Amino acid sequence: MSILKMRYILFLFVLCFMLGCVSSETESKSNQTKNPSKSNSKKSSAQSPSQEALKQKALDALKAAKKIDPVSSVTEQIQDANAVPVAEAIKNNSGLERMINNINKAINANDWGEYLELCDPQHYMINTKMGIDETQYIIESLGLSHKTAPFNNRDAKGHDKLKPIKRISIQSASVSTYVTLFGEAILKDQSSLPVKIYLKPNRGFYLISGPQG
Repeated sequence: MSILKMRYILFLFVLCFMLGCVSSETESKSNQTKNPSKSNSKKSSAQSPSQEALKQKALDALKAAKKIDPVSSVTEQIQDANAVPVAEAIKNNSGLERMINNINKAINANDWGEYLELCDPQHYMINTKMGIDETQYIIESLGLSHKTAPFNNRDAKGHDKLKPIKRISIQSASVSTYVTLFGEAILKDQSSLPVKIYLKPNRGFYLISGPQG
C-alpha cells in the first residue's frame, strides 16, 4: 500500500471519529434540553475512568507539544548530556579547578574588575566593538539577560546593575576541549537564576568566553 493511500485512510478515520464526536455532543445537548433533570444528574456524576484517562493523555500531549518549561525554576536548567558534578569534572584538571575557584572568588566578592580579568580579552574586545558595554558583557557571560529583572533597573548605572547578585554556585560541568559550567546565581532577595558559563582553554588554564561551535 502506498504512503498516499495510507494517509488517505488515516484522514478518513480521523474525519469519521470527529463526526462521531460532534454527533454524540449534539445528541447529548438534545437530551439535556428534553430531560433537564437527567442532565443535572449527569453533571454531578464523575467521569468514567476511561474518560479521565483519555483526558489526562490529551493534557500530557498538549504539555509536550507546548514544551511547558518553568523558566524560573533553577532545577529545570538545560544541561549538556555530558555534564558531570564539579567534583568529578575537576579531577586531574587543576586548571579547571583553579578557574572555578577564581570565578567563585570574584563574583562572591562582587569584584567585577577581577571577573573581567578572567575573560578572553579578544572575545571581550569583539563584543565591546559591537556596542555591548562592560556590565552587559558580564551579565551575558553568565548566561543571563540584561533586559530582564533584576538587571534591567534603569536607575542603576555600571556595575551597580550587578548588585543583586550575592554569590554564585557552580554545580556541574561539561568538559571536552571547551568547558561549559552550569550553576546558579543566588540573589540578595534569596531567589536564584540559572547560570551558564563558557570557558575556552588557554595554555593549561581557561578563559571565560562565549558559546563555541
